Amino acid sequence: MRNLLAANFRRLRQDRVFWLTGILVTVLSLVFLFNGVQRYQNSLSAGFPVSVESCFFIQAPIMGLSYALFTGLFLGVELSDGTLRGKLCVGHGRNETYLAYFITCLMANIFFLVLWFVCCCPMFFLLETPNWNILLPHLAVTVGFTMAMTALFQLPPMLIANRAYSAVSTLGLYASFALIGSALYDRLSEPATKGGFQAFMGQKLVTVPLEENPLYIGGTLREVLQLVLDFLPSGQAVQVYSLEISSPWHSLSLSVLFTYLCLLVGMAAFRRKNIR
Repeated sequence: MRNLLAANFRRLRQDRVFWLTGILVTVLSLVFLFNGVQRYQNSLSAGFPVSVESCFFIQAPIMGLSYALFTGLFLGVELSDGTLRGKLCVGHGRNETYLAYFITCLMANIFFLVLWFVCCCPMFFLLETPNWNILLPHLAVTVGFTMAMTALFQLPPMLIANRAYSAVSTLGLYASFALIGSALYDRLSEPATKGGFQAFMGQKLVTVPLEENPLYIGGTLREVLQLVLDFLPSGQAVQVYSLEISSPWHSLSLSVLFTYLCLLVGMAAFRRKNIR
């Protein structure tokens, strides 16, 4: 394992995809820093101030795109150019090879995560000091869903020999999970009732009666869907964005479980793959 990790990290330092992804994350972080500062100042001008933490985490759902892009391309090259086959031929086991690639990609994705944090930290000096009781738990959850996304995005490039197909499959996986997470969050955000207010239409005061919202999901189904949202790394990313992580330990535990299941499925499939 040590030799595998050493070889992987040597290649990582020289990998063009790694550095280009780092540049992409840096540019996006600076753009979101500008947007976050502008959003905060606009909210103050409008009289409805938002928290500086909400401005900081607006990039959370987008980080999965950089993870998918890097993991798909980096691992796709390993399989397509024969490097992976060579490691197996010299006697390395398939499980340890799979885990070594997971650790390598995880460290790279955490590096991108640190880039985001460092680039957006000036927000706290420009605007206000953050509430650490909100910031730190949500930062911990971002590390958790980064680990889960790494394990998820490792699946296609380790099983698909064609580099282009594996990259497209990884990006498709990101898009699918992002859509599912957003859709679940939107449905669970529907209020139980709607209406119940008065408003002027021209010079006439109109009363909108309070009524049940047909889109609201309650009961056991709501609890199940909330658990699914908490379990999916894309669901956690959306909840970090909206600062709605109620129990960081719960989210981190589900991230560990999601990672374990993805590694279990990935290693089982990788052991059966015929690598030419």
